This record gives sequence, C-alpha cells and structure tokens, in this order.
Amino acid sequence: MEVPADLPHVKFYHWTLVDIPAGVREIAAGSHSGGITARGNPGPNVAGHPGQRHGINDYTGWFSGDAQMSGDYYGYDDPCLP
Repeated sequence: MEVPADLPHVKFYHWTLVDIPAGVREIAAGSHSGGITARGNPGPNVAGHPGQRHGINDYTGWFSGDAQMSGDYYGYDDPCLP
C-alpha cells in the first residue's frame, strides 16, 4: 500500500503491551515482532512472555478495507518506512 505524501498526519499506535510484570527491566529489541504479518498477528497472549498481553494496533483499521491484509493486528508492527 502506498501512502500519499499529502495524507494528513494522525496518531498511529504501532504497539500496546499490558500486564508487564513488575520485575521486567528490559524488553529486548525484536522480541515482540518479526515485521508485519499479512492478515494480522496472533494475540493477545505473548508467546514466551507469560502474563503479558498485546493490544490491537492501528494496522487493524488501516488494512480493514484490503482483502489480502485485513485482520486483527496484535503486538508490535514497525512503521515500514521506505
């Protein structure tokens, strides 16, 4: 999907993570994402991170009208800059 340069700027949530245990002091780079997965990422539970839950990010709405990409996007999806 190409984003036009004149598209108005809006808030866009790439990630929501909740129920992070109090003892967690670091979230390792790349530990919650492998890039955008067509039709969404599984969720809300986070494999390998007991108790933590991902929320749905804004790619869910962004791709809602695209039959090849629509789905529930949990977890972190990067901004996919050019």
